[in-house]
Amino acid sequence: MCGQEPQLEQFDWHVLPDPDVQSKCRTAGDLTALQRDLGDWIAECGVPGIFSATVEDIPKIYAYVVKHYIFLRTAKMIRQFTDGLNAFGKLWDLVKDNWIAFLPSFTNMQEPLSKAAFKAVFSYSYSSRGTNHREAEEDTIYSWEMVLNMIEDKVTELTFEDLLIFITGADEVPALGFLGKPSIDFYHQEAGQRRLPYASTCMMCMYLPRGVTQEEELHQMLFQAIRDSLGFGKV
Repeated sequence: MCGQEPQLEQFDWHVLPDPDVQSKCRTAGDLTALQRDLGDWIAECGVPGIFSATVEDIPKIYAYVVKHYIFLRTAKMIRQFTDGLNAFGKLWDLVKDNWIAFLPSFTNMQEPLSKAAFKAVFSYSYSSRGTNHREAEEDTIYSWEMVLNMIEDKVTELTFEDLLIFITGADEVPALGFLGKPSIDFYHQEAGQRRLPYASTCMMCMYLPRGVTQEEELHQMLFQAIRDSLGFGKV
């Protein structure tokens, strides 16, 4: 898309989901079978020479098929997309000229979230200082910090991505950040009751119980809340 010219003869066909495109020839018998089974389809990809090809021609033909599957098959949609961007001050031309800078916007460069990156996403909705609620909230946040340490140290099955999905519906922080800062709020838990943490993905807010002084207790509550929730894309 960005004007690069990749070498497709040695393209790793394992990454393609279509079994037909994964077919590779190495012998004359393989080529004969390919011409018989997929010759018409390959010709429709713009490679009419498939029926007169020899085994030596296969790398070049394979590159044509991969180029068709990845680039040419979607060329009209890509052209419509790029023409649309260029309608706004030649934005696509700017992307092409500075394609490395735009990689995070156009490709999946997701890396595992760190504790610091995860914490930077959130704000905290504390009660007023000096109140009993504020003291109980600070107890919970201490346990919350310990749970985050457990995730960072990989001593739990929970991940920062699990928490982010639970709170926002997204498994990574958008390239330009969230529209509005996700937050952590608190609720009062009546004596003798156990209400699990919950979240609103519309408000991008998670609610934690006040007064949880043991990190393992909060960890178990979060683990159950996340694992037992329907969630996005889960059945």
